[in-house]
Amino acid sequence: MSLLSFRKSTLFKLYILSFILAFTSAIPAYVNSSFLKSLVGEQAIGMFYAIGSVLTLFVLVSIPKLLKRYGNYKVILFSTILYLIDFLALAFIPNILFVLFFFLITGSIATIIYFSLDVFI
Repeated sequence: MSLLSFRKSTLFKLYILSFILAFTSAIPAYVNSSFLKSLVGEQAIGMFYAIGSVLTLFVLVSIPKLLKRYGNYKVILFSTILYLIDFLALAFIPNILFVLFFFLITGSIATIIYFSLDVFI
């Protein structure tokens, strides 16, 4: 396979999409702990990340059921839309409880998207 034909392939497009998704996840991850510290205090940050991790584990367990029921295309499309809504909510909703809720589900939604991209690959 030549370089030109690889760039036109679906696999190359999936690699580019994965890179962009990783980039959009890396920037918020860089500032999350400082941001959370201002909302919940320094002692509660670890607990907050632990709750997010448990939520992500529940999501990982449910992904196969979602894929069987709706298919990978619908799951990744819905997850991507939900991810966009999540980031918009984080940016524009001033209520601290809603911000904390949307922060918790950010990692879980990203996990679904990463998993679905792996299924496509």
